[in-house]
Amino acid sequence: MKDKEMIVKYFQYIAQKYSDTIEINKKGIPVLKINGIPVHSIIRDTYRYGAANTMIVHLKDMRKICEDVLNFCIDVLDYPFQQEEEKMIVKRRIFVEKRYRHFKEKLYRVLAIAEHTETSELFVVYQALYNSRVYVRLASEVDRENYPEAKQEYRFKSVR
Repeated sequence: MKDKEMIVKYFQYIAQKYSDTIEINKKGIPVLKINGIPVHSIIRDTYRYGAANTMIVHLKDMRKICEDVLNFCIDVLDYPFQQEEEKMIVKRRIFVEKRYRHFKEKLYRVLAIAEHTETSELFVVYQALYNSRVYVRLASEVDRENYPEAKQEYRFKSVR
């Protein structure tokens, strides 16, 4: 039973990245939010019959759903092999194309996670939603020395 709980937690952790599309049901199985179809059924049917003959072919956002399902499966398989820095980004839930509130209260969209070529430090590449400018910053906590009044622990906080 302990192994199943650990696997369910792992699925829940990875599914957070695809929260618009995928959720973990009461049995601990990754399913589509829209209709409860298990992710493994979609992968199996797509492999066997092609995307045009799957259970989700009638859904409006089929392409996005298929991409999310496939990326979810890749992440489940890939996560144990990622570098520790990449895991830190995932643990903090900084995801590309998601919206975040900067600790100074303005809204941004994350465009990419970049790695410094010499130091291997991870940076967040983000775009302001109020003027479209693009910025790059270390993926770090708020600098408490310079910003002692900041309310957030990290520079970016997810916006739903």
